[in-house]
Amino acid sequence: MYLYYNELSPYCRKLLYFLDETNISLDLKRVEFPKLEFASLGFSDLSPTGQIPALVTDFGVLSDSTVCMRYLCDRFLKHSFYPAGLYERAEVDLWTEYVNQHVGRHILTLAWQRHWVPLLGKNFDRHAVEQSDAALAKYLPALEAQLAGRSVLAGATLTIADINLMGFMMQCKPAGLYLTPWPLLSRWYETMTKRPKFVDFSARFPLN
Repeated sequence: MYLYYNELSPYCRKLLYFLDETNISLDLKRVEFPKLEFASLGFSDLSPTGQIPALVTDFGVLSDSTVCMRYLCDRFLKHSFYPAGLYERAEVDLWTEYVNQHVGRHILTLAWQRHWVPLLGKNFDRHAVEQSDAALAKYLPALEAQLAGRSVLAGATLTIADINLMGFMMQCKPAGLYLTPWPLLSRWYETMTKRPKFVDFSARFPLN
């Protein structure tokens, strides 16, 4: 089993960090940005979406980072990260999908518009920035409320719900996103950045 990745992709970063936290070892195959070398790799035949990350299994290719985390947890019996119990798993899924649908894409939009677009010598889309700022102001309070009296999003220990959120929160600095209005979320983020596995991951895959 092996994984095509590039550490500049936020979805790849999420999955790479997941591998570190779960101690799952895969054969990693780095794909160059911006070329992505898909043609030379036959990537259109390999990945149904033509995107990375792409996890090559004995049965086929998975190319969604959240799906990959769920699959790997079941494949390697990492049930502390993705519980086997129906309710416990549903709670993890609930907050994972909440972040995917309402939070993550807006953080990535801000990072792209505020950081990467100017680096490319272009003007950022002010309307896109305003929309994403407004969306985060609307949806981040639910995460703040969920973290009241607890240190993780779901269950009692770290799960893929936390890793999934951290995959996007890694982009806070380039996104210009300050968590001061949400102190519990800010505390959660600071705690996550100090986890030994995250410190090691960040050293190996710095976000430039």
